[in-house]
Amino acid sequence: HRMKFQSGYEIAVTLGLFLGLAAREEPKLAKVDVLVPVPLSEHRLEKRGFNQAMILADTMKEVWKRPVCNHVVRTRETETQSGLSLTKRKHNVRGAFAVLPGFDFRNKHCLIVDDVITSGSTFYSLSRLIEDYGGRPMGVFAARTEILRGVTKMLRNCEECNRLFSHPARSLCQDCYDQAKKSFDAVKKYLRDNPGATVAQVARDTEVDLELIYDYIREGRLDVIPKDARLQCSICGAPISVGRVCAKCRNDLRSTMTSEPTRSQGKPKVDSRVHTLENIKDR
Repeated sequence: HRMKFQSGYEIAVTLGLFLGLAAREEPKLAKVDVLVPVPLSEHRLEKRGFNQAMILADTMKEVWKRPVCNHVVRTRETETQSGLSLTKRKHNVRGAFAVLPGFDFRNKHCLIVDDVITSGSTFYSLSRLIEDYGGRPMGVFAARTEILRGVTKMLRNCEECNRLFSHPARSLCQDCYDQAKKSFDAVKKYLRDNPGATVAQVARDTEVDLELIYDYIREGRLDVIPKDARLQCSICGAPISVGRVCAKCRNDLRSTMTSEPTRSQGKPKVDSRVHTLENIKDR
């Protein structure tokens, strides 16, 4: 945070040195041909005075002898990713980058360098561009201290607001968890007080989203069900009282999953583009 928002140029240099040393000692990164820092827009570059990703990459190359590509630019101003939902993050950076003439990406293994990665939306957008020019983007590389390992295992992005938080089991941050509990309790109390209410009435009077109410019904969490609630199997369309799939389709799926798999020849194709250091794509 200090590096990015409090003119932390020296912090970026120091962190870049540590990243370079860590990368140099990692055999799985030996085939990296070039470092590609995520570019800043002209407005943000002028405001901040430096591109932290570029400083990280430039310092990394001092101890890890890899060239840095500075031919990738932003084509438009984008919103700050922090605070955006996962869907909005993907849309925000879609088509936001371009490659200037003078650099040949063909058959080069490229390591994208950024100061932080959360949803991976920036990485996906930039890696697609590199692939369009014949390059081979590699997985995410992160260096962390030993003292943080126990904490980082519990770090995750909230499914609702995408904010980073720490919890061993929950998928929502504390604020979103409290809001979700408040909404559920409001629906549950309303139905107990108004057992003949329709789904639309519940949504209107509690101000809880209609689809969220249907999720409560599918999950079997409500002891009183709205009188007009109608659920359908997501596969065959048959009426059901709870869940998303009817008993017949569930049994069919179970039979399919437990049947003898067909053996395929050769190495299975891996479709994912983002990999941790331990699982970098073998290209």
